[in-house]
Amino acid sequence: MAVEVEAVIPEDGTSEPCYEAETAQLLRDVEEHAEQGDVEWLQQHGRVYQASEGG
Repeated sequence: MAVEVEAVIPEDGTSEPCYEAETAQLLRDVEEHAEQGDVEWLQQHGRVYQASEGG
Protein backbone atom coordinates (compact mmCIF):
# COMPACT_ATOMS: atom_id res chain seq x y z
CA MET A 1 0.00 0.00 0.00
CA ALA A 2 1.28 3.43 -0.89
CA VAL A 3 -0.40 6.54 0.51
CA GLU A 4 0.77 10.07 -0.21
CA VAL A 5 0.88 12.22 2.94
CA GLU A 6 2.51 15.47 3.97
CA ALA A 7 4.85 15.98 6.90
CA VAL A 8 4.91 19.19 8.91
CA ILE A 9 8.11 20.88 9.99
CA PRO A 10 7.60 22.66 13.32
CA GLU A 11 8.20 26.41 13.27
CA ASP A 12 10.99 26.22 15.83
CA GLY A 13 12.83 23.83 13.50
CA THR A 14 14.33 21.93 16.42
CA SER A 15 12.62 18.61 15.82
CA GLU A 16 12.07 16.15 13.01
CA PRO A 17 9.18 16.57 10.58
CA CYS A 18 5.97 15.13 11.99
CA TYR A 19 2.39 14.33 10.96
CA GLU A 20 -0.74 16.29 11.77
CA ALA A 21 -3.38 14.42 13.77
CA GLU A 22 -5.56 13.92 10.67
CA THR A 23 -2.68 12.31 8.76
CA ALA A 24 -1.78 10.06 11.69
CA GLN A 25 -5.41 8.91 11.85
CA LEU A 26 -5.40 8.16 8.11
CA LEU A 27 -2.31 5.99 8.57
CA ARG A 28 -3.99 4.12 11.44
CA ASP A 29 -7.09 3.62 9.25
CA VAL A 30 -4.92 2.30 6.41
CA GLU A 31 -3.29 -0.19 8.77
CA GLU A 32 -6.66 -1.34 10.10
CA HIS A 33 -8.21 -1.79 6.66
CA ALA A 34 -5.08 -3.57 5.38
CA GLU A 35 -5.26 -6.04 8.27
CA GLN A 36 -8.92 -6.68 7.40
CA GLY A 37 -8.08 -7.17 3.73
CA ASP A 38 -10.42 -4.33 2.71
CA VAL A 39 -8.89 -3.81 -0.75
CA GLU A 40 -11.79 -1.68 -2.02
CA TRP A 41 -11.33 0.89 0.79
CA LEU A 42 -7.57 0.86 0.33
CA GLN A 43 -7.85 1.47 -3.43
CA GLN A 44 -9.89 4.59 -2.69
CA HIS A 45 -7.09 6.01 -0.53
CA GLY A 46 -3.88 5.01 -2.31
CA ARG A 47 -2.11 2.45 -4.44
CA VAL A 48 -2.46 -1.19 -3.49
CA TYR A 49 0.28 -3.66 -4.33
CA GLN A 50 0.04 -7.43 -4.17
CA ALA A 51 2.94 -9.56 -3.08
CA SER A 52 3.74 -12.57 -5.24
CA GLU A 53 5.89 -15.56 -4.52
CA GLY A 54 9.04 -15.93 -6.58
CA GLY A 55 9.09 -18.94 -8.84
